[in-house]
Amino acid sequence: MNMIKYIIFLISLCNCTMGIGQVKSGWTVPRSEIPEKYKWDTHDIFVDNDAWEREFQLLEADLPGYEKYRESLSSSAGILLEGLKFDESIKKRLGYVGLYTKLHRDVDMSNAGYQERWERYKDLESRVNAASAFLQPTLLMLSESQMDVYLEEEPALQIYQHYFEALALKRDHIPSPDR
Repeated sequence: MNMIKYIIFLISLCNCTMGIGQVKSGWTVPRSEIPEKYKWDTHDIFVDNDAWEREFQLLEADLPGYEKYRESLSSSAGILLEGLKFDESIKKRLGYVGLYTKLHRDVDMSNAGYQERWERYKDLESRVNAASAFLQPTLLMLSESQMDVYLEEEPALQIYQHYFEALALKRDHIPSPDR
């Protein structure tokens, strides 16, 4: 019985080795030989690297805007809506910056420029997350009744209703803003 397992093992090993050779020699195609219609077009995200750089710098400049909401986010329905829309806008823009960066980096992992841009993006993502870290704990400090009042006062907050409900389920697991 052990001899049969050994033979099956050797056959599997040969098949794997042969398959690897085929992939290396027959399946890898240089990107330059791939027709354009099969490559992603990042121009819909940013026209060029200069446009990406401008948006990156704008995001960095907008980052201090979170401070406006740190102490006042829960003070009124209008401010709450404004703060949530600000956060949503920042994170949407950051998503585009990240997507463009990742797609370019993945095209050629050996390109130092793409790697450097990826590191800059990851740093900015960390700073955005740190700047916005107060949002969830602040929202969780609002009572359900206060949230209901805000939802009634500001109908545009209804779009966040599911978010508020999902967040409420985490109430016991998120630290207060002062920690």
